[in-house]
Amino acid sequence: IKRVGYEKQSINGVVIVFKLEDHYPAKIGDKLANRHGNKGVVTYIEKSENMPRTPWGESLDIIYNPLSIINRMNPGQIYEMYIGMIAKFAAKQLVEWGPKKTQKAIEYLSKIYKGIDNTKGQKYSSDIKKYLTGMSENQYVEFVKDIQARNYFLPIIVPQFQTPTRDQIKRVMNMVGIKNSYKLYLPEYKNTTLRNVAVGYMYFNKLEQQADIK
Repeated sequence: IKRVGYEKQSINGVVIVFKLEDHYPAKIGDKLANRHGNKGVVTYIEKSENMPRTPWGESLDIIYNPLSIINRMNPGQIYEMYIGMIAKFAAKQLVEWGPKKTQKAIEYLSKIYKGIDNTKGQKYSSDIKKYLTGMSENQYVEFVKDIQARNYFLPIIVPQFQTPTRDQIKRVMNMVGIKNSYKLYLPEYKNTTLRNVAVGYMYFNKLEQQADIK
């Protein structure tokens, strides 16, 4: 049955639906945006093997101009980056402890969610703790497997208009065992950066405003 306007019409035969998708590899001039109203342009594309590496062995995907944070006045970008770090390192710890549900793992997760919870009465973290505590052994095994399949990321959702403060994020970072910046290894020069660099994980979107189309 097919809906046309407010009416439903029967269709005889087979309906074939085509979905077309274009693929545009990133090029200089393409536009990117994050979730904080910040939009930028790709100005240089480096070889993957030359990209700086973190102390835990990951190559960076994007090097972000710090002036864009000042110009756009969006500290939320920094908050998201560090929350992403918390999600990454907490996930690695959880997987390291194994798929067996333990009180130690539940308390660890509960402290992380509670540490960044600004909801009234901390209902958000309280509900998550109830959910984790109520998991069966099999459900917990699947939970850990899913985290591992996501490239080691603990799902963290910050409720709308309830952003954690800088001090809250800093306390949870200390609890998880991460710093606010690191020296990065530069493969091309076989050396590290002179100063520490803020690094983390953020969402980025590649916009439809592509250099090839324009």
